[in-house]
Amino acid sequence: MEVSPTTLIRTLTPKTQLGYNVGGDLIQIKKTFIGITWTRVITDPDVADNVVNKWVVYGEWSVG
Repeated sequence: MEVSPTTLIRTLTPKTQLGYNVGGDLIQIKKTFIGITWTRVITDPDVADNVVNKWVVYGEWSVG
């Protein structure tokens, strides 16, 4: 079975999630690829709440 380059790229793109606190500040970015998850915590001295309240999958609509 032949796989087109477009399908291959789409298949191998990591899932990206954006983590927001209650105030709507972006505080974490999470990427998952082949069962491995990397998390980037965004530190900002002006943001007091560093607890993720809502995860949004990048590129998809969300209701919140």
